[in-house]
Amino acid sequence: MSGILDKKKRFIDFVVTNHGKRKLAENSFLPNFASLSDQFAIYSDATYKNGHPKSSKNIADNDRIILETPSKSPNDVIVHEFNDSGKLTIYDMSGSSVSGNKIFNYDPNNATDIKKRIATGSLFASTNPILTSSIKRFQRNKFIRTSETFENNNNIFEITPKKHTFVMSNSVPFPKGALTEGININNAEPLMFDDKLAHFENFKYLPPKNAEGNNIAAYEDLRGFSKKSYEDIKNSLRITRIQDENFQQDDTVINQVMINSETDSKLNVLNRIPLADLSTIISKEHVSINFNKTSFFNNVLLQIYEKNNDINEMIKLDIVDAGEFEDNLDSNRPKKHVYYVGKVYLDKDDNSTFVNLFTLIWD
Repeated sequence: MSGILDKKKRFIDFVVTNHGKRKLAENSFLPNFASLSDQFAIYSDATYKNGHPKSSKNIADNDRIILETPSKSPNDVIVHEFNDSGKLTIYDMSGSSVSGNKIFNYDPNNATDIKKRIATGSLFASTNPILTSSIKRFQRNKFIRTSETFENNNNIFEITPKKHTFVMSNSVPFPKGALTEGININNAEPLMFDDKLAHFENFKYLPPKNAEGNNIAAYEDLRGFSKKSYEDIKNSLRITRIQDENFQQDDTVINQVMINSETDSKLNVLNRIPLADLSTIISKEHVSINFNKTSFFNNVLLQIYEKNNDINEMIKLDIVDAGEFEDNLDSNRPKKHVYYVGKVYLDKDDNSTFVNLFTLIWD
């Protein structure tokens, strides 16, 4: 984007970058937000350039209007995307790159070798270029904005806890054990019949109509679904109200599993009490993430990945916006925004099916 801004005249010219042209070609160019940056701008009245004093000659040479033109910079891509096959879009990071969900690093044992190798084993487990590159690129864009007078000067983003490990037990999250909950993807509901998507315009029931707007015939709505209510969502999670402490539940017992004998690290595992009836309702394991320090408007950008150390792949998960709901049992914070996180698979007929892995509730 290029622009001239003064008190009397404003001129802004938008130019589509290569990334934008690719999105246009894919028919997926849907910009929702715009930002201004002075990363490449040159100010003629500045006394410093790149941290060093500018000479009088440089000031005179730059005493003119400078138009910023789009640059082919990797910093322009903050949200990493994947194509229709579920593979991460190829992009370069500092010392690493991604192709087909595989991470390629420079060989640390051969500094003269310019070729990259697939990160595997401990090298893959320790490398974290995808998770950190979005934050670094966001910071490097040097966005321009107006600071509100009632904002504090705290630019720190802090959450607790910073890490949580979910553990499958004999009864959580599957009442009869994990092996009883398997399903053939060919028997799962495809996107067109998934009640988690029924509220979207793209999945509405649209029977053929004539010029007068009447149905041509009596077509049956084979979906038979409507948007889930918040009560439906809570029932699917087997909860009446989300508790702050996940392990404080009736008819349950907490077992501890050693995960590192050297550091004496243990994990708490939630189970149904011994000899309890299988119909005993136990809520699925959950964790409450608290935003201790954030911006005044609390704008959050979230990207969720699955890191598979067994096959050395990074997969970006799909997110379905279920919408905003009213929780009548929570008088302090009744507004809840629900998101489903999971993967999309293809069945034998190439129908897309969304498999929900976990549910996010923004409180």
